Amino acid sequence: WRYILRLGNYYNEQNIALDKDKLKHLYGTKGYLDFSVAEVKQEPMDNGKWIKVTYVLEEGRPYKVGKVTVEGNVRFKSDELLKLARTKAGDVYNVDREAADTESMRGEYERLGYMDLRFYPVHVKDGDNCIVDVNYKVREGGVSNVRNIVITGNETTKDEVIRRELVIAPGDLGDM
Repeated sequence: WRYILRLGNYYNEQNIALDKDKLKHLYGTKGYLDFSVAEVKQEPMDNGKWIKVTYVLEEGRPYKVGKVTVEGNVRFKSDELLKLARTKAGDVYNVDREAADTESMRGEYERLGYMDLRFYPVHVKDGDNCIVDVNYKVREGGVSNVRNIVITGNETTKDEVIRRELVIAPGDLGDM
């Protein structure tokens, strides 16, 4: 009934850490890179039956994006990869948009079989002007191919029937 009537929930210390992460993510979508939860106050109420939890926040100021660059790429030109990014100079920084940009650029490599790819953003913050440069670091690794597909546990259906339904086959690029 407490869920239906919204009368609260059981106190759980682990939920405090989850709430801090959610708050940091929420503020990150609005450009607040310096955001932090300064303190979590916990006050017993009603003879210890309830706890009042207060989050003391330090927001800072929202950051705008300065330069967006890619470094370490060989297979693709930087311009080709940056066309896939929605984050542009002058935009308010957004952690979700950065994650989507990273995934779309990674996807270009992964579809060609770069399974050892390392692709991650690095931030260079100018705190005085509230500008953040986003530099995507790339370590491509090598191209991988599928050597073999092992099918086990099939007692009724033949391997050939299962193999013809698969999208990937031996010799294909390993784009998982």
